[in-house]
Amino acid sequence: MPANEPVRTGKVSIAQESDAHIYLSSGTIEASSTHSYFVDISGAVRASGGTSAPSYVSQRISTENLPSQTVLVYVKVDFSHAAAVNSTETEIVEVMIDPSAATITEFKIHTGEEATALYNDRLLSYDLARKPFSPEEYDPTPGNENLRDHWFESLALLGYRGFASNESLQFARPDGRPGSGLTIVVGANSSGKSTVIEALHYFSMASVGAQISFPTFTRNSTLDNVSLTLRSNLHGIFEVRTLSQGTSIAEARIPQFEHSGLPQVEVFVTPSRRSFSPFFGDSGMPEANWFRYSNGPARGEQRDAFTGRLSAIAGSPERLEAFNKILERIVGRPTPWTIDEISAGQRYMKLKVNDQGFHNSEGMGEGLLSLFFIVAALLDSEPGTLVAIDEPELSLHPQLIRRLQTVLSEVSKDRQIVVATHSPHLVDWGDIENGATIARVHRGEAGSQISQAMPNTLAKVARSSASHDLNQPHTLGSDAKEALFFEDHILLLEGQEDAVYLPRALNSVGLPEFPNVFGWGVGGADKMPRLALLLKELGFKRIGALLDNDGQKETLKALNELKALAPEVSAVMHPAPDIRNKPARFGPEGVIREEIFGLLDHDNRTVRPSHVEKFRAVTVALRSHLGLDVAEQ
Repeated sequence: MPANEPVRTGKVSIAQESDAHIYLSSGTIEASSTHSYFVDISGAVRASGGTSAPSYVSQRISTENLPSQTVLVYVKVDFSHAAAVNSTETEIVEVMIDPSAATITEFKIHTGEEATALYNDRLLSYDLARKPFSPEEYDPTPGNENLRDHWFESLALLGYRGFASNESLQFARPDGRPGSGLTIVVGANSSGKSTVIEALHYFSMASVGAQISFPTFTRNSTLDNVSLTLRSNLHGIFEVRTLSQGTSIAEARIPQFEHSGLPQVEVFVTPSRRSFSPFFGDSGMPEANWFRYSNGPARGEQRDAFTGRLSAIAGSPERLEAFNKILERIVGRPTPWTIDEISAGQRYMKLKVNDQGFHNSEGMGEGLLSLFFIVAALLDSEPGTLVAIDEPELSLHPQLIRRLQTVLSEVSKDRQIVVATHSPHLVDWGDIENGATIARVHRGEAGSQISQAMPNTLAKVARSSASHDLNQPHTLGSDAKEALFFEDHILLLEGQEDAVYLPRALNSVGLPEFPNVFGWGVGGADKMPRLALLLKELGFKRIGALLDNDGQKETLKALNELKALAPEVSAVMHPAPDIRNKPARFGPEGVIREEIFGLLDHDNRTVRPSHVEKFRAVTVALRSHLGLDVAEQ
């Protein structure tokens, strides 16, 4: 039988060649050597044939890379361009693949409304309308520049640890600007931030065929099964899931890159606990992306396998030089190191700390030791890959965290960086203006939830940062960024005077201070709605806003916009036009501003008697909305 002729059984069959095509040969669908259909077993498909140019398909079925069991595939094929085919409409072809015989054992065509319904139900999530790429444009050699055209779009979690409902994280996409590929995940302790990083680790493990299981304590007790989904713009869907409810056994569905004509992509994960034994043998993992060969993302373990990667880097002068350059940028000084032996097969890392000599990793600070893991991941990653780091700030001095943030910003120009963090120093508004995104993991009624700020909201807030507002550079400074890490109960004030004098006013009427005030004020009433919207999109449920009763148009406009954000946001005015008294201002032509009689009396410490009752009422209402009486018990 000729190699390019299909097996004619009256059904759909696979041509007898190593890189096989699927041919249609039943009913009105005529077999043709000029019309072949490349099928992706994950569901993505494109048709080629006739005079039309070949379209992108993420994976061709071949006799070499068929799955290990019979699998159902739904294929959307548009025949309208193929003159030799007796059809003019889009149809759905349902096929059953028998890998043992390298044939498709069942064949069914759906048309019209039935096809549309099937497409919407089974295929819509595969994003078949994405921009096509031709496999011929890509060199699948690792490290090639074409990986720059790849990015991961999103991660979905269901049933893993605290995630009892389906939650999704959208990743920032690198575009050549500093910070453009940076995704920042924030949240309180035990909210589920580390779970997001761990979920990515399973895809890293699956890429090398590692055995994956989800023990009882990792499966959400409500669902008792796990489903993790990672979406790639080029390769479609990556899946890791338990086989059935109540079992730890899992399967992975990962694109077979060697048969797709597209470059392989990788996920690099660094765990939150980054340490290894001070003395070690030669049994570590020398490979880049060493952590994917681990048995799973167990928490609290020492990572002795990393010593193999360190030894490999130390043994390559070129890699060692590149490693030390990154390390020096973060530490702020040269930090030479090497791997030495105390006896045959017994090694240790020797680090030079000053002119006095060396010491081993046991004498290193935890923060510096942690940096070795992070630097190795950044060094080994390539454009188009994703690096996930859990709590990179652990045990680091604030100055080193700032330098690390600068390095992460630069690296994320051409690859994706995901960090789960408690540190405001890793949030940079310049990065956000360039496309970095912020997501917050928090506890809801159904368990862990992910809330993510919309790009337009982030861009508007970023334009209020110090680089744009030279008169009030503090409004989005470190104190303000801390609010993104609060559990909830956040109060927005107009300006820094409000932040200074409000505690005095509260004290004078016998009320406690608000514990979670956004920075030193938002920089004006007009900026308050966009910041309230940002907090709402990040999943905060109790947001308060206190404005001056000054009658200004911008204040009234802000009040209306804030009220539209209810029920999460409660906005009120205190009874005075300002928090404190302000004298009249005069210019060459007379009075510029009349004297302002503020909320506080002339001593700027006590509320005016005429305002006490109203001030108490609005602040008590704010406290009630913020849930502070409950939160402070």
